[in-house]
Amino acid sequence: MTESGYYPAGSEFDPSAPWNEEEPKYRSVAVDVTLTLHKKVMIDINENNLREEYSKRHGRTLQYQGVDLDQEVHAQVVLPHEAHFYVQGNTDKGKQAIEDLRGWDVDEFNTELI
Repeated sequence: MTESGYYPAGSEFDPSAPWNEEEPKYRSVAVDVTLTLHKKVMIDINENNLREEYSKRHGRTLQYQGVDLDQEVHAQVVLPHEAHFYVQGNTDKGKQAIEDLRGWDVDEFNTELI
């Protein structure tokens, strides 16, 4: 008596059988990721540079003069592309997070007083 291999009858060499499927082969490829993020944050600015205005169309708004909002945000907020400087890599996931946070380029940076 010969060893049957315990396959269902006639399926041992069937290419569609799960045990005959080829293992997937993976290759690393470079991809360009564009990600647009948006978040409202609070920053501190000198009150002497703010003035409140009111219009029937827009209601109460704050206007500013002599304040570089981009500069103030960079000084006061840790932005995603800079976060890798502050994340601790004590675990494998933490180390991966640090690597994933590195190398992002800011394509566009806008600030708006709300």
